[in-house]
Amino acid sequence: MLKSRWMYILPILLFPLMVAADMVSPTGKSFQLLDGREPAKPIQDRGSWSCGHEDHRIDLASGWNAVRDDGVEIGAVNMPFSWDDWDGELILSSKFYVSDTLNNQVFRLVIMGGSGSITAMLNGAHLDTRFGNELSFQLEINPRLLRFGTENELQIILNNNFPRRGGIPLESGIYSNRYYGGITQDIYLKYSPITNIEDIVALWDVIDNYKNGFLKVDLTLQHAGSSPVLQAKNNFVVEYLLLGGDDKVLFRSLRENVKFPPGRVLSLTEKLDISPDIKWNITNKNNLYRLKTLLTGDNLSYSSTAKFGVRTWEVNEKGFQLNGEQIWLRCVNYPSFQAEDGDLLTDEKLEADVLMLKELGAHAVRIMQGSAPLYFLDLCDRYGLLVFEELPVYQVPDGLLSEADLIRSATEQFKAMIMRDRRFTCIAGWGIGSQINPKNKVNSQYYQELIKIARELDDRPLYASFRFMNEFNAEPLDFVILELTPGSKQDMKASSKAVKCNTPFLIGGIRQLVLPGNLNGYLDNESEAGQADNILKKIRWAENLQNCTGVVVGDFFNWKGALPTIAGPLHGKSLVYTSGITNINHKPNLAWHHLKEYWTSGNIQPLPPGEAMEQDGVLLIIAGIALILILFIAARQNNIFRINLVRTFTSTRGFFQDISDRRYFQTGHTFLIAVLISGSLALIMSGWVFANRRSYALDWSLSYLLSNTELLTWAGLIVWHPSRSMFFFWGLLFFMLWIASIRLMILCSILGRSCSLSQSFSYINWSMAGFLITMPLAVIAGRLFTISLGWLIITVILVILLWTHLRLISVIVQHTRKGIGKAVVLWFIGPVILTIALVLFLEYTRYISDYWYFFRGNILP
Repeated sequence: MLKSRWMYILPILLFPLMVAADMVSPTGKSFQLLDGREPAKPIQDRGSWSCGHEDHRIDLASGWNAVRDDGVEIGAVNMPFSWDDWDGELILSSKFYVSDTLNNQVFRLVIMGGSGSITAMLNGAHLDTRFGNELSFQLEINPRLLRFGTENELQIILNNNFPRRGGIPLESGIYSNRYYGGITQDIYLKYSPITNIEDIVALWDVIDNYKNGFLKVDLTLQHAGSSPVLQAKNNFVVEYLLLGGDDKVLFRSLRENVKFPPGRVLSLTEKLDISPDIKWNITNKNNLYRLKTLLTGDNLSYSSTAKFGVRTWEVNEKGFQLNGEQIWLRCVNYPSFQAEDGDLLTDEKLEADVLMLKELGAHAVRIMQGSAPLYFLDLCDRYGLLVFEELPVYQVPDGLLSEADLIRSATEQFKAMIMRDRRFTCIAGWGIGSQINPKNKVNSQYYQELIKIARELDDRPLYASFRFMNEFNAEPLDFVILELTPGSKQDMKASSKAVKCNTPFLIGGIRQLVLPGNLNGYLDNESEAGQADNILKKIRWAENLQNCTGVVVGDFFNWKGALPTIAGPLHGKSLVYTSGITNINHKPNLAWHHLKEYWTSGNIQPLPPGEAMEQDGVLLIIAGIALILILFIAARQNNIFRINLVRTFTSTRGFFQDISDRRYFQTGHTFLIAVLISGSLALIMSGWVFANRRSYALDWSLSYLLSNTELLTWAGLIVWHPSRSMFFFWGLLFFMLWIASIRLMILCSILGRSCSLSQSFSYINWSMAGFLITMPLAVIAGRLFTISLGWLIITVILVILLWTHLRLISVIVQHTRKGIGKAVVLWFIGPVILTIALVLFLEYTRYISDYWYFFRGNILP
């Protein structure tokens, strides 16, 4: 058998083919700054997280210098800002001046909208480290750390690469938009008098069956002076003034003889008997009341004002009641970030979105995986939209929910979120997690700690979202959201008694992934018309479920993600997949129009039928048929090739003898067999990828196994495009045949029998010629994998894989004249050691058992 240069140059020739498929050019950049808007507008009259009349702020939005942890100098950065497409640590440094006349003030550092891990350091001293997603918090600063009359240096260390243990959300890309980082809303230093109102929350409560009520005011007063004993002897007066829209005083109340305890912090709860004329509602634009609170005493006059709306919100066995009236909730998912701008949504976009939600006929929004911008909540207060806000604990297995570090991190973020946003009238519920399991023995501590802290800080309902199930116990939650996840097999024709639970529930996950540019009718699920029709079908089904009190449609705008989740590793980089009722420019999609028609009028016009077309699937079938034709033509035109093919299938001994004697196996024949084998398996693999493109499996697997953004982007652009996927797997499997050939050549040398690379390449490929049987299956693999017959392909491949290895072991034994036991051990010991090492590594770093149970129970179709 003559050696051929084609054996060595064919892999080089295949490389341009893969380049032509547009699959080897990573689109990710090393670092990208997103500069989406001006600093956030100050939200007036919102209590301690805003500046009161006697408070002042030192603006820290500008003058920052940024350096990456790998030493790369980013340069000047102004806040708010966000970075994208790089995961790591960014060190921000800034200097600010504090007058020496302010040494008798109380200072607080306020950080709004920080993503990932946030460490604050002042003049070299560590202030605090927090973990979260769009996390907002304030830190009281010890005045001894400040330098009065000169410059101070503030250092903020941001890290969007969450720790493997204890951070929320978790490291894998599916859990969060972890590749964004930055401070996306505001950062400032606030200083107040030594004696001040630290916090004020005013909420309306009800008595006498919703006929009467009172204003509940939670007030936290602080005295930070150096002589608390002397200060405790002084009496203070707290005065409450209810102001209308024209600042007219509608109500006045006094509380005298207020004394600070030695602890310097005084918490007051007042019930003010007032009778406002207008109730907050979801039908009209709201005029909010203002409660001005004055703290006066010796040489002190401090005031703070809180906005509030008069409304009641209750969850009971009948469902949701707003101002005593039953309401069937129409809710829309509203992520706090988007593809182009990350977390830097402009105030103009936020207001436009709120107006579109109102026009749509929605009652509520659900803030997914992070807290909402303050301005968005202020808009919801004014325009009348209920808001459900939840922790970014997304699809976390029970084993990880039981970790003390994660519970502590989640509790800190939950507390900060409630403390900041509880003053908003629109907040209708706090969520402790998305697509987690109901309370059980493993995750009970997580539920207990978070519910405890929430009940202490606020009395609004608590919820979590679960995967759809027909029967469950939601205690101790007030209500739940049941998610119709992609790949779930819920029957939309289920009876009204299909779900049994002990609390009201909403049906969530009402969405359909679509292919942009697909203009087919509603029979094509991946068209815009198909999405609109699918959403309406699921909403109507939910309306007939007993105890169902509303729906959650998601998402509000497209993500243009190459993977089917908004939190996938590509986070909006590709044009392959979209999911939303408005497009990326926040303009209405067909689903928005269709939903508006149904929610506002109750009538909908039928959609055009159209036809389902899957051009990429057709390409796979054509490629499979082409491979079969190549095999048929080669066998028909070349008698030697046909005889070789028959002998290798029928006689292992004859097959070995022919190769050993180099009697007739030509190099061209060997390469043809290699191309057909790799092509057949590549078609099956790309068919499975294409058939399961609506599943979380590939998204989860990619973001779990790969941590580099560029690799994730590159891999995602391959697997979600069937023709690219086919060429990629074809090249990869052809390369693996070469690797196996090198392994065999080395093994034969170890056993004392020389074997050339060309000879070992022939051994490997003609031993695996049985995989040619899978070529007809490859043609229909994309279809079969979506139903139970898909397991037929898997079974056939496993049987052929075992058969080819037995044939190869037989060849090794006869070529080396060694025992079969030694051949088996030496051939398999390398892959076995590598697999065990990989499993141990994953078990140590990623809790493989927990992830496997989660993967099997939540992702596999």
